[in-house]
Amino acid sequence: MVGLVVDMAGSMVPVSATIWEGNPSTLGSRSKALFDGAYKLPAGLMVRLSVEKLRPVRLRETELFGSEGLRREKRTTQQTAEQDWERTKGSQYESAHSR
Repeated sequence: MVGLVVDMAGSMVPVSATIWEGNPSTLGSRSKALFDGAYKLPAGLMVRLSVEKLRPVRLRETELFGSEGLRREKRTTQQTAEQDWERTKGSQYESAHSR
C-alpha cells in the first residue's frame, strides 16, 4: 500500500513550463518511477512528482518497490558504479600514456 499525505503547503514556488525538462540522468530507477521531470531553478533542480505514477497499479507494474525490486536496483546501482569506475580508470590510463 502506498500513500501520500499533505497536511499543508508551507510555500509555493512559481515555475514556468519553459524551464521543465525530463528526468535528470542522475535519478535512480526508483526515483524515475515516481518523478516525471525537473525544473531548473537558480537554487538547483526541483523534481516534479507524478501523481499518475503514484497509482498503486502503476507502482506494482514497475516491480521496483517490492523486496525483489529493491535487490535488483541495488545490483544495478552497484554494477553501474563499477562500470563507471572501469571507464574512469581506462580514460586515466589513456591520458597518461598518450603523452
